[in-house]
Amino acid sequence: MLHPHKSSESTAVILKVIRELTDDTTYAVFEGSVSATINGQLKINAEPLKVHLTNSRPNYALIDVMWEDSGYENYRDMGLYGRMSTQWQEVRMVAPRTFRVSGDTYQLDIQY
Repeated sequence: MLHPHKSSESTAVILKVIRELTDDTTYAVFEGSVSATINGQLKINAEPLKVHLTNSRPNYALIDVMWEDSGYENYRDMGLYGRMSTQWQEVRMVAPRTFRVSGDTYQLDIQY
């Protein structure tokens, strides 16, 4: 589990993105450009993937990437997850309209 301070910072990033996309802070669905680096190697480069962001009140947010919809049935074997949470993964902005979700062995850059 992330340190509570890191978790709240990560949640704030997701809420900012939801607000930018929807003028609300509840939920957003969008076709994003997703890149995945696993164990230091770029495995997926700017693939268009559907992403769901959900404010899971009161304390965290969920990031769902629909890997199967784009043919990545083996995403778990690659070391990726379909659902990530700001309780467990760190999220930060890395460029305008791009946030990074970091786990122990992977990072996803999601452009919206």
